[in-house]
Amino acid sequence: MTARRRIAITGIGMVTPVGLDAPTTWSSLQAGRTGIGPISTFDARGFATSIGAEVKGFKAESIVTDGSILKFASRPVRFALAAASEALADAGIRPESATAHRWGLSAGPA
Repeated sequence: MTARRRIAITGIGMVTPVGLDAPTTWSSLQAGRTGIGPISTFDARGFATSIGAEVKGFKAESIVTDGSILKFASRPVRFALAAASEALADAGIRPESATAHRWGLSAGPA
């Protein structure tokens, strides 16, 4: 039998169409707000639909201050970096090289 290892979820971070952080997203969901609306980040006239759930008002530079990281990061990667940063702050931890083998991150759609 394989030994089971326990994990702990210590922090949560979110960047969603209804909130740029976990508390705002949760509050929006409880209030029944929707993030669905007209697509504004690109010209959607050539597509079958012109509505979507976009993340609006997101400024990665205010969260991820290392410009060299942001230079090559796509928009979705910037969302992930911001959510990971929030999760670490929420957990009250600061991973370091010496303990890197003890840390993990799970990312996925909400």
